[in-house]
Amino acid sequence: MFKIAKELLSTTFATRTDITLGELLFNKLIIDFSPEEYQRFFRASVRWQRALMVSFFTNSPDEPILIPEIALRYQVKDDGSVHIEVMDGCQRTTTAINFMLGLFVLPNKPAISGFELDGKVYNLVGMSFKDIKIKYPDVATWLENRTIHCQIYVNISDAHAAHVFVNVLNNSNALTDQEKRNATRSFLARFVRKISRTQSHDLFELEANEVDCKKVKVSHKKMGVDQMIAELATMMVFGPHDLGTTSSKVDNLYEDERFIKK
Repeated sequence: MFKIAKELLSTTFATRTDITLGELLFNKLIIDFSPEEYQRFFRASVRWQRALMVSFFTNSPDEPILIPEIALRYQVKDDGSVHIEVMDGCQRTTTAINFMLGLFVLPNKPAISGFELDGKVYNLVGMSFKDIKIKYPDVATWLENRTIHCQIYVNISDAHAAHVFVNVLNNSNALTDQEKRNATRSFLARFVRKISRTQSHDLFELEANEVDCKKVKVSHKKMGVDQMIAELATMMVFGPHDLGTTSSKVDNLYEDERFIKK
């Protein structure tokens, strides 16, 4: 696992390195794999995770590994300890860890049924990592040493982290306005996430009620609830007739700390 050199503990920099799956598993207790600021609320199903694990076992030159690099944020605390969080790659890293913890088995795919290592062919279909360690220890060791290329950001500010997440890590993806806002670390961002996740109000359950009100579609997965709360907060602060709840108006509320008390 990447360690910050002693002389660089108080500096801000970015670097790249390879991290093995075994290192991620060994350090799993000190890594925050799901910071709320970077989550688009996609939850990987077991079927999705099993399909992803096939990519880790693809070791043919004609079938290159399909795992893109991940991004980690390292923050050195005042007491000298280091906090690590996954900025990009939560589902990919947790999938590998879940497999090695025995939470699912491998699917029936050619890369799994005919896995080749050092001239030997193994059928790993339906096997858990524990099964592999017992029956094929060489394969287990090979998997633990499998690497993911990693972009590492050290001691960057919260504002810089939000910029990196929106404009660098997701520059080819269509992030919604609310997903961009959720990448910030602010009182309002935390407040919106907390209220949205509790689902404590009937308003958040509206899916298609055409009797009592205009048809409303809100989705936790697409952050529709988050956006609705953010827009309500905007109306409360600026007033319902002051330019409404345009995207720029809501952004102003997130970006200006003067509105926290309101």
